[in-house]
Amino acid sequence: MNLPEFSIRKPVSIIVVMLIFITIGVISIVKLPLEMMPDTSFPGLMVQIPYPSSSPEEVERTITRPMEDILATINNLESLSSTSSSSSSFIHMQFKGGTNMDLATMEIRDKIDMVRNDLPDDIENIRIRRFSFNDRPVINFSVALPGDLENLYYWSENYITQQMERIEGVANVDIRGIRNKVLTIYLKPEVFYSSSIRINDLIDTIHNNNINISAGYVEEGPMRYVTRIPGELKILEEVKNLPVSNMGLTIADVARVTYDYPVKEDFNRLDGNETVRF
Repeated sequence: MNLPEFSIRKPVSIIVVMLIFITIGVISIVKLPLEMMPDTSFPGLMVQIPYPSSSPEEVERTITRPMEDILATINNLESLSSTSSSSSSFIHMQFKGGTNMDLATMEIRDKIDMVRNDLPDDIENIRIRRFSFNDRPVINFSVALPGDLENLYYWSENYITQQMERIEGVANVDIRGIRNKVLTIYLKPEVFYSSSIRINDLIDTIHNNNINISAGYVEEGPMRYVTRIPGELKILEEVKNLPVSNMGLTIADVARVTYDYPVKEDFNRLDGNETVRF
């Protein structure tokens, strides 16, 4: 019996089968989500360790190799490669398909904590990045304001960002282009090297005079007060007047101290004005 003959002899069965297929199609159309960019993550991630003002050889010896030795013990690791530059160390890790990347990320953090004390003390942060389509922005726009840059930075951080984050469905607002003023000390070679002052002494002087110290508690009757000694440097003149030797030399005598925006390495402009990107 062929299909046409079966369809003629069994019309009820054919109608039931067709209704089943139609029902499955309707359910698929209604329930099956359709996304232009579905949530897709790859079994790989990158560990970045910024370490500026160094050399590739030093970064490889003091950072990359210890990190490679400990990260090579991660479960389900398929391949590991690294790149050392004068400013940072990049370690790329590829895992086997089906690996739970959330657990892998937690394991990597634990391994990094095991060797954190063996890395240079002046490493500020260690970044673990994983690529996912969800990390891509859905909207990009720039804002420019005439006049002082501080006015642009203030409104971007304290008003525009907060208003955007309040919009329903917005998970994160990322800002690019905001620069913060930094304290920079330029040594005067002719004075500094003739004064027998070491660079480490200069660094220690600034560090030791720019801290807040807890002084314990003061009890007065039934009350107990927490005391603190504020010692942070507030103005530029305080840094310049710090003594750095027994001869009475100050930082201003052996170096030029500035508090300004750092040298800009990338530029974003809109109609000729500097912008902040969101």
